[in-house]
Amino acid sequence: MQKAVRLALKLKGIDYIGIDKQRVEIDVKTTSLPEISQQVHDLLNTKPRVVNVGLKSFTDSIIEHGAKTVQYDWNLRQEETRSLLKY
Repeated sequence: MQKAVRLALKLKGIDYIGIDKQRVEIDVKTTSLPEISQQVHDLLNTKPRVVNVGLKSFTDSIIEHGAKTVQYDWNLRQEETRSLLKY
């Protein structure tokens, strides 16, 4: 990481000289991670499946990127619209 930062700074014309820091040894215990379920594996490794309750253009964008989607046409009831307009 330090090499990448130094290179980026050098590309900007900035020479960075690091400060020598004291290093402290620590005892780190490692633990193994639990196995993930098939559902989590599928969620992380497949294209998303989306139910869009918004603008249709969002659905179009999702389809353009190869994901599956369903557009849900939803509107506020008339009395809900009136109550929101008061704010």
